Amino acid sequence: MIDMLNVVKEKIELSPDLRKKINWESKYTFTSITLEKGTLIKLESTNIAYVDTHKVIINDIKFLFFNGVDCFYINF
Repeated sequence: MIDMLNVVKEKIELSPDLRKKINWESKYTFTSITLEKGTLIKLESTNIAYVDTHKVIINDIKFLFFNGVDCFYINF
């Protein structure tokens, strides 16, 4: 018999600083910005968890952000 693991996904809220920076960018550059909030993915009954980053898409370029981190990653 195989036990199945339950996958739990929880949305992560953007930090106020990150939201402020994104709003500033859209306000002053007049570009279209798409925002996808990150998720916390956990496997129940284990200690395994994964943080999926916040994704901000500006002019077809995807930027990956973590809360509380000053740098970001660019995915072309």
